[in-house]
Amino acid sequence: MTPLTTLVSKYLKINELNRNDLAQAVGYENITKGLRVIDDFTQYLIIKNEIDKKLRTTLNIPDTEYKAAILALNQLLLNKEKDEFKPFIQIILSSKPSPLFLGSFYSYVNVPGNITQLTFEEEIASVVNTYRLDQIKKFIQDGDYDVHGSCKMTFEEIYKKVKTLDTSLSWAIGNGFYYFRKFDDTITFDALGHIVNRNNKPPQVNSNMKINGHTVPLSIFTK
Repeated sequence: MTPLTTLVSKYLKINELNRNDLAQAVGYENITKGLRVIDDFTQYLIIKNEIDKKLRTTLNIPDTEYKAAILALNQLLLNKEKDEFKPFIQIILSSKPSPLFLGSFYSYVNVPGNITQLTFEEEIASVVNTYRLDQIKKFIQDGDYDVHGSCKMTFEEIYKKVKTLDTSLSWAIGNGFYYFRKFDDTITFDALGHIVNRNNKPPQVNSNMKINGHTVPLSIFTK
């Protein structure tokens, strides 16, 4: 059990409610769906339909206890992600897809396995090339890169070409990317592969989406 599930169980007993009662009390006629939303929040801090506010008010949980449990769970989730972290690229999509989950198929990109053994300059060159090749393979014909997988086009040429494509997947074209280099080291690149920002904040665990097990902030869909 997580700190939050323990707290909710405590106040279920105090209020003489069971889990099915709770699902109905927070507004769900479909008990199974309601319980899933509750469990997603109490186990992973995934918020849907303001479940965070509804749980607290329905069970009359004091703010101090509630916030303490959420902070404790947040730390547990951060520690877990830190232990399991592997570098990856997250494409900043040109616009928001509908339905939202489609973005998961176009936003996550693996980096070369030897990335951590390179110098910083080599590492950055490698991730930029990985992003470039990803865009080529998704949106440009095979003739634009050679038999060795190297691009025949400059980054500027690629960007101009993909932006003029007549495709229903125009929202998926990269508008830059995030390189999650370390758990607490994220580098942001523009669409031409230039570094525009770098920060040392870890990914937020209370996201509404995960891709390949990685936390994904919804800001990937706009820039």
